Amino acid sequence: MEKDLRLIEIYSNRFRAAHELIREELGKPEPADLDEPLENLEAQWDSLIGLYDTVINGSEVEHLEERVNSMEDCRTQYLAIRRAVEKVRVKASSSSAPSRSTADTSQNALATAIAKLTATKIPSFAGETVKWPEFWGIYQIAIHDQPVLPDLKKFIRLKEALTGEAVSIIEGLPLTSANYAAAIDLLKLHYGSTEVIIQENYRYLYNLPAVPPGNHLALKQFLINGEVRIRSLESLGVPYSNYAKPFVSLFVDRLPRNVRTAWYRFSADKEESDVKDVLAFIRR
Repeated sequence: MEKDLRLIEIYSNRFRAAHELIREELGKPEPADLDEPLENLEAQWDSLIGLYDTVINGSEVEHLEERVNSMEDCRTQYLAIRRAVEKVRVKASSSSAPSRSTADTSQNALATAIAKLTATKIPSFAGETVKWPEFWGIYQIAIHDQPVLPDLKKFIRLKEALTGEAVSIIEGLPLTSANYAAAIDLLKLHYGSTEVIIQENYRYLYNLPAVPPGNHLALKQFLINGEVRIRSLESLGVPYSNYAKPFVSLFVDRLPRNVRTAWYRFSADKEESDVKDVLAFIRR
């Protein structure tokens, strides 16, 4: 654990340095080529996310929130800088037309860009509605919104990323350029409704399994799942008052008897408690 934490510190510094380099370049009137800096940033992010997964799964309860928040902050920075880079690329490509004398060079650059995009890592999506926003956010930036990538190649990358129920949604569509838009529409219809995603987050919380007595790992997983879903509801714009108090009894009832008893004693002097109070108590 100590080694992994040190590695996170090292890669976080490298991630921040790579992020700052791109941010400074984007601030210039005519940014330089960002392919290499972006590849470096992606490499640091890939290393970081793997380390965070390992450390979070092995963390004590009291350190979970700090480490989950730290990972999500890095994810937010990574996605934001990628969006900014893609906006600059789209603007540059739409404002300049290649002359005949540079046609071959442009074609080579286009081929290189397509090769890099088709090699971009895309997370898999198996049809869990609560995971759609993250999948679509990454896929949209890396593949869907890329003007240099033909629709057929986008469709291929999409099918490669889908598994389980999700792939069955579009399996009846032949792999053609014309069907790519239809595939996206079908997936958004099944998984992209904000209201459906909100309801799925609620359903996930209602179905959290009870924690067996003495099972520290199960208690930690309960805490992680609860915090992630609460953060998802917040990011989806659901008013905190809608679930702050109703989920108190739901969460407490899922806890082992000794933890419930400790919670009742802890909260006895409080006029009101909300779901974040329960999660903070578990984290102690």
